[in-house]
Amino acid sequence: MLWWDGQMRPYAPQPDNQKYYFHNAWATTHNISFSNAGDFGSVRVGVSRTDNDAVVPNSNYNQTTVTLGSNMNISRRVKAEVMASYNDYYRHNIFQMGDQNTSFAKFGYLFPADYIPDLDYQYYKNDDGTRRNLAQMYPQWGWPYGERAKI
Repeated sequence: MLWWDGQMRPYAPQPDNQKYYFHNAWATTHNISFSNAGDFGSVRVGVSRTDNDAVVPNSNYNQTTVTLGSNMNISRRVKAEVMASYNDYYRHNIFQMGDQNTSFAKFGYLFPADYIPDLDYQYYKNDDGTRRNLAQMYPQWGWPYGERAKI
C-alpha cells in the first residue's frame, strides 16, 4: 500500500497504536502546614504542591499554593484577622477531552488499525528537537500545512 510519504508499506494492523498518545497518568499532592496559638491569637502557614502527568503526553500541569492566616487579639474588644494566599498554577497544552467536535479523544477513535505513530513523530521534530515546519516541507498537503494555512 502506498502511504502519504511515498513509501510502500503492508496494510497490517499495529498492536496498541493508541497507547502512543494515551498512557497511564499520575497525580501527586503534598501538603505541609505549621500553626501556633496562644493569648496573642493564632497563626497558620500552609504550603501545597500538586504535580500531574496527564493521559495525553505534553499536557501536564502543576500547582503550588501558599496560605497564611492569623487572628490577633489586639485588646479585649478588638481582634484582627488577616488571610493571604498565593497560587502559582501552570497548565501546559490544555485540550478538550469531551464530546466537542474539536475533542482530541474523538481523534483517538479515528486511528486506522494500520496507523504507525512513529512515522508521524519522526516528521514532527528536527534532529535538534525543534518542531519541523511541515508547511514548507509538504505544501501539497494543504490546510493546515499548505498554502491555505496562510489565510
